[in-house]
Amino acid sequence: MLQRLRQAGFLDAARGPGGGYRLARPPMGISVRSVIEVFDDPIWSDSFCSCHTGREDACVRSFDCSIRALWRSIGQAVSSVLDGLTLEDLLHHEPEVQGLLQISKMSRGN
Repeated sequence: MLQRLRQAGFLDAARGPGGGYRLARPPMGISVRSVIEVFDDPIWSDSFCSCHTGREDACVRSFDCSIRALWRSIGQAVSSVLDGLTLEDLLHHEPEVQGLLQISKMSRGN
């Protein structure tokens, strides 16, 4: 995991005595979403339908799909929340993080 985070530019590594890993940027400049996406794809991407066609060669609902609209909306909501949180935010206690999430929600107009 550390190697992947280093390759993505989130960590610097130092060898030898006193070496180890440290953040390459201040924690306030690193969104939770950007770290998660080092290890996994976003919840939704437009390529989903071409990758997950079920038993068919192509999605039979590629032009009119109510499920696609649902997953796109869920993906945007999750991405928005994760974009609004930084690693520094996660250093706080749960009530403080909950407050940050409420402020973020209000600023998005939800």
